Amino acid sequence: MIHYFYGPDSLRRNLKFKDALNEISKKSGTVEEMDVDLDEKEDAWKEIKEFVNQQSIFGGVKVAVVRNPSFSEDERWLDFLRQKISDGNIHIFMSESRAKPLKAFEFLVKKPSDFYEFQELTGSNLSSFVVSESKKRGFSFSPEALSFFVSFLEGQKEGKSWMAVNEIEKFSFLSRETISLEDMAKSSRFPDFDEVWVLTKRILNSDKLGERAYFLEKLFMEEADPSYVFNSLAFGAKGRDLMKLSDYDIMVKSGKLDFPEALFSFVLGGV
Repeated sequence: MIHYFYGPDSLRRNLKFKDALNEISKKSGTVEEMDVDLDEKEDAWKEIKEFVNQQSIFGGVKVAVVRNPSFSEDERWLDFLRQKISDGNIHIFMSESRAKPLKAFEFLVKKPSDFYEFQELTGSNLSSFVVSESKKRGFSFSPEALSFFVSFLEGQKEGKSWMAVNEIEKFSFLSRETISLEDMAKSSRFPDFDEVWVLTKRILNSDKLGERAYFLEKLFMEEADPSYVFNSLAFGAKGRDLMKLSDYDIMVKSGKLDFPEALFSFVLGGV
């Protein structure tokens, strides 16, 4: 049987991969295992084929671990995988970082293959992951801190779960039941924290339309994540500005506006 794990979120992919391997070991008792990486040796699939087809010495279950399986598109390799995809006598575990399999390997994401996808987390899935990981370590985030942290993670192009867990580990050393924004700022330095924070404060402190528009344009030119900018504004806003941003937040969540539209409208004095 083939167990295929793919996607750019290597943290969650590797954890699930290890758990599945351990589960096979627990159920099977005696296990013969072989581990190869086709990125290091493109024709290592031949060793896997030979290993799988050999008679078991100890009478146990054979487990083949193949990393980067699509680094070889040799038709013999593909034929072998098609033959073994539902063979219950062997287990071929394959893992790679591709967001989706190459066309030649698309059969791996169809039954009877046992497949798992691990894309970068976003939105509510990312927020739930952060909440779950912090809970494991005995603390929670204040609503403001959670919103800020998730927005920061959203702005990262890759490695969101790795970065989340690394920062959460740092916060756990503070030995607090609830982590606030102030706690986060003291224990970690976020790459674009200062620039976004400074410019959003300037937007809030200025009563000149031209200045407010200039600061927002500067944030967009520096490719700051719009949701991150919005949350930064909300954290620093008071009185009427805070009420306006609350109204915009409702409109964004209801799908009436997106974050860039809400930001432009706020800066230009809408609502």
